[in-house]
Amino acid sequence: MTQPLHLLIIEDNEDDALLVVRDLRLGGMDVTFTRVETADEMRAELSRGGWDAIISDFSLPSFGAPAALDVLKSSGTDIPFIIVSGTIGEDVAVAALKAGAHDFMSKQNLHRLIPALTREIGDAETRQERRALEQQLRQAQKMEAVGRLAGGIAHDFNNILTAIQGYASLLLRDMRPGSEQYQDVEEILSAAARASSFTRPLLSFSRNQLMHPERIEVNELVTGMHSLLDRMIGDEHELELELGQPPAVHADRGQLSQVIMNLVVNARDALPHGGGIWIRTASHDQRAQGAGDVRAPRPGPHAVIEVIDEGHGMSQEVAEHIFEPFFTTKDPGKGTGLGLSTVYGIVTQNGGSISVDSAPGRGARFCVFLPESPETARPSAVAALRAPPAASIAPTVLLVDDEPQILQLLRRTLARAGFNVLIAADGAQALAILEAGDVVDLMLTDMMLTDTNGSKLIAAARRLRPGIPTMLMSGFAAGELELPEGAAFIEKPFAPDALTARVREVLGRHSEPS
Repeated sequence: MTQPLHLLIIEDNEDDALLVVRDLRLGGMDVTFTRVETADEMRAELSRGGWDAIISDFSLPSFGAPAALDVLKSSGTDIPFIIVSGTIGEDVAVAALKAGAHDFMSKQNLHRLIPALTREIGDAETRQERRALEQQLRQAQKMEAVGRLAGGIAHDFNNILTAIQGYASLLLRDMRPGSEQYQDVEEILSAAARASSFTRPLLSFSRNQLMHPERIEVNELVTGMHSLLDRMIGDEHELELELGQPPAVHADRGQLSQVIMNLVVNARDALPHGGGIWIRTASHDQRAQGAGDVRAPRPGPHAVIEVIDEGHGMSQEVAEHIFEPFFTTKDPGKGTGLGLSTVYGIVTQNGGSISVDSAPGRGARFCVFLPESPETARPSAVAALRAPPAASIAPTVLLVDDEPQILQLLRRTLARAGFNVLIAADGAQALAILEAGDVVDLMLTDMMLTDTNGSKLIAAARRLRPGIPTMLMSGFAAGELELPEGAAFIEKPFAPDALTARVREVLGRHSEPS
């Protein structure tokens, strides 16, 4: 072995312990050891940690291998345990193996000790790696489940906010500006807008946030944010940039800026009395996933963004939960627990990974890996936002939603904007209207319906009416929704004016000559 071998030897005879150590050293092992004779001494040494293996005599005056195995089990550590005894019967040896010992041998026959130690230490390392990977997998599965829950909550909440914002906007149109009632309704709209901003971190964490990816030069982005971040952390903190040569990435610029800002704010909060914060960029080529590590970057070139602080750090227990929504170590009222969960969601949605290295008293290092941007084509032109050409007949919108409150709100909104509106409470009713031959210029459907989903409904509608303009709406963002090709999208909650503008945009685009 090239590294020192740290042995805990349970033995009441010092000469016997030295004999074992001498044989190991003669075999080429670099051995350091501590000898104990009692259970209390063994517990104290186990609490210190750092042991590669335990070698125990079977019987001591007040202690022995069976009792030592019980102490080892109660400690929860996985250390190879080998019995070396002057006299031990086969039946006793078998019982010891069943109790948890890894091997046994006679003091008069130590030639098997080195191979046994090498084998058992290797097996222990393999078990430790497997447990670590299992823990990572459980954590990843938990984060995925929490993400689905968070996305579902945000979806339902956005539906409610759509109704609140919509009906409040309708009320406002019929009120005298400046009146007390007008101001009350404005406060309702303001509160709904604040509640809407609360759902965005949940959508980010669940990787359901609407993205507008583009090619981003990482150093350019970090440098451009330097003065803003400097002002944000205050004079008592020092922000240093150490820029390497990271490749460009393909990501949402606003989201990536939010990642950097949230990590810097987290670093600032870990330094209540001031201190240093560093942002480092570099390149990293991940050759392979690496022993099944679910937290490792995907194979390939990556840009690396590190945010490092010299703050109070965190324990392993805290680090395991740090990216979960609403988890915070801050005092009540000083944090929502959504900052780092937002970072986690954005990074993973953009195909990257994030890790944290920290311990109490030595600060924290957050490391973000983002895959290198592929060669990207020039962005496609975006259709101009304009109303459809004037016509003698108002356009007809087929509105599909299984929430009666939302259905009636949107019907009133579109009707007030001058559209003819047909309504359907589910996919079957919508298809019946199309089959009946009613004029429909646009089908606007919710994504989640009681009898189908919006994508399937659009596919069925296109079979009945080839070329029909379609538009989806959802409390989920478009990030992970499977949107049909050519279908427009609007994210709930939305204001009535935003809906009518989006409908006019879609109708205008389809009325343009091809």
